[in-house]
Amino acid sequence: MSQHPLYEQTELALRDEADVQGTLAALTAQIRQAPDDPQWYRLRIKLLQGIGKAPAAWRDLYQLLALTPTDRTAALELALNQYQWAFRLVTALDASPETFNNPDAHARWQQMATLLDWPQHRADGENWLKQDALARLEALLAAHSNDPAFVQDVLAQWPLTARDGWQRYTQILNARSHHPRDFALRKAEALQRYELAGEGGGDGDTAPAGYLETYSGARWSALKLAEVRELIEALLDEQGDDELFDTLGDLLETTSDYPAAAALRSRHADWLGSQPTDPADADAAEVQQERIIRLRTQAAACQRGLEGVANLHLAQMQASIEAMQASMARFTADLSSWSKVGDAPGAETLDGALTHDLDQSMADLAVTLRKEVAQRLQGPNAEELATLRKTARRLAGNTLSVIFTPEVVLRPLDPASAPDGPLPWFAEHAAELLALGLQRNVFFENLWTNKALGKQSQSELWLEPTQRCALTLDTAVGTQNRLRRIFSQLSDGTLLLTADTAGRGFWRAGHGTALITTPREMSTTSMLALHRAHLAVQLAQDPQLQVTPIDGLARLAELENQMQRNKQRAYEQDGITEDEVLGMHVRHHAAFSRLIKAEIQQQLLKVRANGGIYAPASPWWQQLLGWLGLGGRR
Repeated sequence: MSQHPLYEQTELALRDEADVQGTLAALTAQIRQAPDDPQWYRLRIKLLQGIGKAPAAWRDLYQLLALTPTDRTAALELALNQYQWAFRLVTALDASPETFNNPDAHARWQQMATLLDWPQHRADGENWLKQDALARLEALLAAHSNDPAFVQDVLAQWPLTARDGWQRYTQILNARSHHPRDFALRKAEALQRYELAGEGGGDGDTAPAGYLETYSGARWSALKLAEVRELIEALLDEQGDDELFDTLGDLLETTSDYPAAAALRSRHADWLGSQPTDPADADAAEVQQERIIRLRTQAAACQRGLEGVANLHLAQMQASIEAMQASMARFTADLSSWSKVGDAPGAETLDGALTHDLDQSMADLAVTLRKEVAQRLQGPNAEELATLRKTARRLAGNTLSVIFTPEVVLRPLDPASAPDGPLPWFAEHAAELLALGLQRNVFFENLWTNKALGKQSQSELWLEPTQRCALTLDTAVGTQNRLRRIFSQLSDGTLLLTADTAGRGFWRAGHGTALITTPREMSTTSMLALHRAHLAVQLAQDPQLQVTPIDGLARLAELENQMQRNKQRAYEQDGITEDEVLGMHVRHHAAFSRLIKAEIQQQLLKVRANGGIYAPASPWWQQLLGWLGLGGRR
């Protein structure tokens, strides 16, 4: 059976070799003649997308899915189209009749508005469309979880915005729970966690606790980077991967581990040189060789340390600017020849003015970066060294007072007897928690926190009916401290904890605690979805594992104390790690790192002599950090 002529005509129209409007009209006529035949919608969607009419293509995708509800490719296209072009869809859905060229177009959009119940969503239209699109992507992943190739395709096209990074991470974990050893999904997790490590640093004068700041001003969670490094190194031990090599090389430079970065760049070059090129691509071998040369250059720069890397980055930026200036010069010349702009007064200075601005900006940036690098390379003078010693002594004490605490004691609290009653914060969360299927178990206080703060602590414990997850809301009267934590425990003793403490500490969780720290603004619904996905991955990786129930306050107290013991064992074994010190963000890092590591070891001797409790007691606000469970990993 021969193919309909409209197929060829559509292809020609997409290459500007046939009349686009005439082809659209012919496809529309065909749809009217056979309104239940999906092939014509697919052709018109292809043409509409090709000519940049995304809203009209979205409308056709809705109709196509109504005809073929199991077409997952169309469902994916609709969700991605809807997310990307939400702002234009809002305009079309809200447009008045006179906006359109013909009444039929307006009528079709009115039908879409009715289908979506648009008046109910108009006030938050763009955001609603985006969230609906993400929900569609999540539904696709859930429906096709048994197909890792399709799951990876969806994740690869997931909208990569900072706002949705955590949601995408949750979906990657959900996919991994079905395919725990799949390399592509593990790679996707590592790369997503790398992206998340670069979020939350803020733009204030000082980086948040736990964030390092590079010489160029970028901020990264030091502990999150350490975990990503472990993930990528494990993946690369299994097989080489170009993107993972690149990411790990950048990460090592970010954390100033230049010897490791030099070795990694050289390893990457060796691996790339061993990869075959496509014989059909005449330029492939040359491109590969150019990349190998660049990697060797990067390795050599890393061998020279910070100064070598900074000089290479400056040279790369200068080359980019010069390429941009050359493009601008060509554009200006073309503009002059096409439109005679060159004859207009002052037009001949356009290229020169822009070139001068770029040169000046580059010169200013180079001065700033070289000054920062010089300051970092210069060791501390005697006065600065004395200050570093005091800082190391103080932070070592703060750290050990957070880690080596008395046993946590939790006690039920009668809401009626609490000063001023339960704080309103609890009621603000109740409806959401009930909607999530959780049940309020007990209102309680933390006796150690009461003593440390000199204020009444207030907490609520919520449980899943299955007792697989427990959620606490923690605060104290007269403070602004608010904390949400979600707990699970595995049969091997591993504690899974999700807490909204990102940017509020620089201490690791320790052996036996797998902690994910999320931003404060993340909803409880999203936090619980992430925690459940994390739990599912742990169970999928080891089918022998089971979840140990959490049935009430006594079990929660056990977990609180286990969490502290995990931290304590880590410090007794390793002391403070380089990743934790990086997150303290102290100038003259190398000197400070040596000082605080030595101070920690010295003060640990006092802790051991005092029965495992740090003394003297630190100020209450430092102890509060320990109560908040800050400083964990992820």
